[in-house]
Amino acid sequence: MHFGTRAASAAVGGALAVLLVGCVPATSASPSTVSDVIAETIERTIDVRPLVDCGTDVIDTADGAETSCTVTDPATASTHDARIRFINPAGGDDFTVDIAVADEPK
Repeated sequence: MHFGTRAASAAVGGALAVLLVGCVPATSASPSTVSDVIAETIERTIDVRPLVDCGTDVIDTADGAETSCTVTDPATASTHDARIRFINPAGGDDFTVDIAVADEPK
């Protein structure tokens, strides 16, 4: 099951229902930015704000780029792997994210 929104937001599916020094490409985001987008979108979808950890490295948000994050249900503390795929055909900061959250906890 997938839900979608636009402009630096995400879609989430599953039962739970991105600092580099130097030059950073225009199609990238900090792990905290991506984590916030995911948490906000899940919260809008299921009325519960999960904890989201996308690591410490800058995340490539180019069209088709993928990364993984961990989503934690604050009520049960169960953690789930999440696969994130960026949809960003025009490049820049305006991206959509498709998130697939694993049905089974880690």
